[in-house]
Amino acid sequence: MAMNQANRDYKPVLNLLIPLFLFLLVVLGYILGEFFDGLVFKMWLLPVGVFYWALFIPTATPIILALTLALLEDGLAGTPFGLHGLAILGVHYMALSQRQSLIYSPFAMIVTGFAINMAVVMAAMSGVMWLLELPVNLWVIVSWLFVVVAFILLAKWFEMVRHKLMKD
Repeated sequence: MAMNQANRDYKPVLNLLIPLFLFLLVVLGYILGEFFDGLVFKMWLLPVGVFYWALFIPTATPIILALTLALLEDGLAGTPFGLHGLAILGVHYMALSQRQSLIYSPFAMIVTGFAINMAVVMAAMSGVMWLLELPVNLWVIVSWLFVVVAFILLAKWFEMVRHKLMKD
């Protein structure tokens, strides 16, 4: 029963909505970053959408879409091109590789999986920035915490949208 419910077909409108959601997350992250410019941390929202949608509807979240949006985010953030792209590739890969175990798990387990994956990705990004002698955000733990909280909030909203657009 659970297998059939998780593998139900979704309405094709999600193929259009998911890229729009991901693009809006990039823009919202940039706007929040500009609005709270005096803060020492930035809100990185793209991995929230990439992880969630790659986990639950991987066919609607192609890797080229995630990579393109990450490169757009590099341009908006002023970071070296490819930094966010490599991180998003990692997030996408981790979501797909953990899909079989997380898709049937309780929400707390999904959040824990996302939190661990983001800790790895953000530590790797900080290491690369340090190696390139770029300013490393010393508040990476606070940024990580805000991204995890954003995942909890946005994943609940994404879940409502997903269930509303599933075929009966």
